[in-house]
Amino acid sequence: MKALIKPFVCLLIVFGSIPLGAAGPKPVHEGMAQLEGFDFDRSGEISLGGRWEFYWQKLLKPQDFEEPFAREKSYITVPGSWAMVDDYEQFGFATYRTKVRIDRVRPLIFTITSVFSSARVYIDGELEREVGGVDSSAEGGAYWPHVAETHIYFIPKSPEFEIIVQAANFDIFL
Repeated sequence: MKALIKPFVCLLIVFGSIPLGAAGPKPVHEGMAQLEGFDFDRSGEISLGGRWEFYWQKLLKPQDFEEPFAREKSYITVPGSWAMVDDYEQFGFATYRTKVRIDRVRPLIFTITSVFSSARVYIDGELEREVGGVDSSAEGGAYWPHVAETHIYFIPKSPEFEIIVQAANFDIFL
């Protein structure tokens, strides 16, 4: 198994598991991580911390971003809980989005070190992973929380790709 993972480099994101103000570079600025020139071979991994696009009380899919739209876009600092980083209620749902630019197409690993509720991850327009059950309500049975670490192995279609994370939390105080 170790030989399979070795050729992959790692992009790392942490939702809600590192204290606010944690040290280290935060390369995402206003929803864009410009990583051209980052030496993945030498450094291995980079945290995708910084200011991600944030859509409170919206569960947006990749096709929702294909056409220009007039939605209330804001930015939120990741890592961190939406209730602790900004003035949002602790329970609710939202969509996080960033674009990533790398120097060339190569195999990557996207890691979320701690999902403390539920999350659905899209990369390059494709649903890659669901942890727990994401929904806009705790009622009806579609939402269910799950605490987990998740690793997604992928090869982007081009040097610029998009990561969308839908998240819902109706149970766990972050």
